[in-house]
Amino acid sequence: MQTTDEFRYAKLWQPKTEEWHTDGKDEEAVMGPETAKRCAENDDCAVTVCCITYKHEDYIRDALDSFLMQKTTFKFKVFVGEDCGPDGTADIVREYAEKYPDIIVPFIREKNMGAQRNLIDLCNRATSPYIAFCEGDDYWTDEYKLQKQYDYMQQNPETRVCFSRVEISAPEDWFLRSWFKENKQGKLIFPDCEPLYKPQKNPFTAKNCVWVFPAQTATVFYRWNYDVEIPDWYYTGIIGDHPIFLMQLGEGEAHMLPDVTAIYRRSDVGVYMSQNMDEHFLKTRIDHIRWMTGMLSWYRTHIGDYPRVQFENRVKLETANYLRTALKYDDQEAVQRLFETYPAAAMLSLRAYLAFYDDSRVMTRTCGWKGYQLLVRHRVYRQILHPVVWFLKLVDFCKNGCKSIVRGVGKALRNMYDWLCYWLYSLVPKRKDLWVITSFRAKGYLDNAKYYYEYVVANHPEIELCWLTKDEEVYENLKEQNMPVLMMGSRKARKKMTHAAVAITDHNVMSDFAPRYGFNYRTKVVQLWHGVGFKSMGDGKVVKTVDERGVRYSTDILAKEGDCWCKKLCKRIKFFFVAPFRELFERYFIMVCPGQERVDMIGKVWNIPEEALFMAGHPRNVLLYQEQPDPQSPKVMYAPTFRYDFVKETDLIENLITHLPHIQAAMERINGTFYIRLHPHTWRDYQNKFRYVLKAYDRIVLDTEKDIYTTLGTYSMVITDYSSISLDFAMLDRPTVYFCPDIVWFKEKQAGFNLDFEHSIPGPLVGTWEETLKHVQRYHEDPDADLAFRQEKCKYFFDRAVNGADNSARITAEIKRRLGLS
Repeated sequence: MQTTDEFRYAKLWQPKTEEWHTDGKDEEAVMGPETAKRCAENDDCAVTVCCITYKHEDYIRDALDSFLMQKTTFKFKVFVGEDCGPDGTADIVREYAEKYPDIIVPFIREKNMGAQRNLIDLCNRATSPYIAFCEGDDYWTDEYKLQKQYDYMQQNPETRVCFSRVEISAPEDWFLRSWFKENKQGKLIFPDCEPLYKPQKNPFTAKNCVWVFPAQTATVFYRWNYDVEIPDWYYTGIIGDHPIFLMQLGEGEAHMLPDVTAIYRRSDVGVYMSQNMDEHFLKTRIDHIRWMTGMLSWYRTHIGDYPRVQFENRVKLETANYLRTALKYDDQEAVQRLFETYPAAAMLSLRAYLAFYDDSRVMTRTCGWKGYQLLVRHRVYRQILHPVVWFLKLVDFCKNGCKSIVRGVGKALRNMYDWLCYWLYSLVPKRKDLWVITSFRAKGYLDNAKYYYEYVVANHPEIELCWLTKDEEVYENLKEQNMPVLMMGSRKARKKMTHAAVAITDHNVMSDFAPRYGFNYRTKVVQLWHGVGFKSMGDGKVVKTVDERGVRYSTDILAKEGDCWCKKLCKRIKFFFVAPFRELFERYFIMVCPGQERVDMIGKVWNIPEEALFMAGHPRNVLLYQEQPDPQSPKVMYAPTFRYDFVKETDLIENLITHLPHIQAAMERINGTFYIRLHPHTWRDYQNKFRYVLKAYDRIVLDTEKDIYTTLGTYSMVITDYSSISLDFAMLDRPTVYFCPDIVWFKEKQAGFNLDFEHSIPGPLVGTWEETLKHVQRYHEDPDADLAFRQEKCKYFFDRAVNGADNSARITAEIKRRLGLS
């Protein structure tokens, strides 16, 4: 018999080598604590069969006999959970347990637990690496069923679940029988008999299992992960096999074995049993909506990426099926129950309905009502349309293909032009007193670039500083103020940039400047950056939180100490061809650093030369020293940073809206006003939504001011999460609360942190709005609470000796010194 040393447990992540391990005995491997505990407790049992049973007196012997007939080279046990049924099932289970004590382990419930709780309780009592399911009214027909699946899983450690085909045993008068397709022998073999199932090759992923679930419970065989969290909603309905399958599958793979290994019996005691199709639809569709919306939430929490579109489309379909049946019988209570119980699914379906309704109106206007009816509702005319639609698709495909070719050729020509400009413009003499500046893809007028530009224009006439922009509104506004500005790409702007000795930005060179507009190899880059922050900017291998083309390490084109002459030559050649398309922060002229954090977390991480790191504060902070809050009418700002995952962002917004009544009450207690300040990178424009919901609250305001630094100094306290705003604000010795309900996800799925976030922030870390508002009240009563703590934490982020109202003056003096202008 095989032993635990040979078993393969759930996938294990080894962080040192960044590889997956499958051997639970690997000393370097890391597994979840619960799975590790079971691995240590295992008594050489390879497989635990979990069998839940209720009112199965007529069927349970078939199931138990099919387990006992299994021929295996490994030890297995059968956990039978009898759920306090009213018949003699429990006595039969006890009988088998007495005869086969080494295999059958009975769990006779004193109270009914429900199918899902019964099942999970059995799983939680196991210690084996593998778990198989079979309910008490089904049974196995293949005596090698467990051995085949065990061998497959041992040989394919990347597979999380395997399953096989199953025969459906159902009476001829079963109302759903006509839905399935019989094979040539008149048998119903699942999943092949399912009309919607399209045969496919292994592997199956979560996306393959949304529309047609291919695995029947009696055939599934899991590489069980004991650390999977089971949410409360799982226990509230009748469908449990689908969600538990997907939770265990996660982002992994499932494989189907070709054999028929079991009988799935349509008995009169199953949870799916109904008297007719309509009753069946009402019962099962609402439960599909339950577990699918639940799985959406589960994926967001535990995985981050998930088949959202497939799930949402399936929810729309099941909602339509449910409502169609309810309306057929004018069952208003059923409709109301949907909206009360699953409002998110109902709203999703309503949006789909409105979209389809708008499409139908367009078709009606185009074809007329009669024409629309013929095209949409008449099968013959729909079939006639097929070749027309096919032809239109072909035309569209060809058109898109031509566009792609044109785009590809255009991109190649632009790259060639950029390359030529980059090197040719490098030959143009540079003027040390001519500088250019822009911000955020050359379209914004904001942040450090804005304040530095305005300072230099007002205080240094000896410097010719010109703002370059692609935004006509920015151009017109600055032109009206008689400020030096040019449209990026114009002849005059190209001439300016070509001759400029310095290009200043607070974003990325690759997003703000381009060789075709005059940027070249001899242009010296001054990087003001846009904030001291907590998010990881890189790990020495990958530049993080930046998705601009070319913003990456250039160690492959820059020679370094220790390279042989051949390698240096190859890098120089590659540099000649590639440099115009790289950020080249390794060659920054100046990188402004308000404190040691910028040196450690960006300078060193991005390989910026030490001599390029210049200690000075942000130009934008000049206003912070000029504004004071009103203690009689305190202002509290909530300013969360953006999420790459728009679902996480939506959750953040919905959580805020849910707690608006509590926030309103908190503001009334302190006679204050609460300002919501969303990050400009958010996926959606929430202004209209907030304008609608905020009508009910007179102390909550949506702050839509483009430049937050014009008002930041007027706030009494700030609530944020991972935003750099908090550190600018904390420098004023005012309180900041860090509301981070998704900190675990943020670390793992977004950017993470290069420093110890929890022990670096100058304020309390909280996970709920209730905790947040308690701190708001505390800081209102004592603004200096935690003052010494805040000042100590801020030392790392801001060196007070180089931060103040004169930040821009300090930066200008250093640029001039390095250029030899002073």
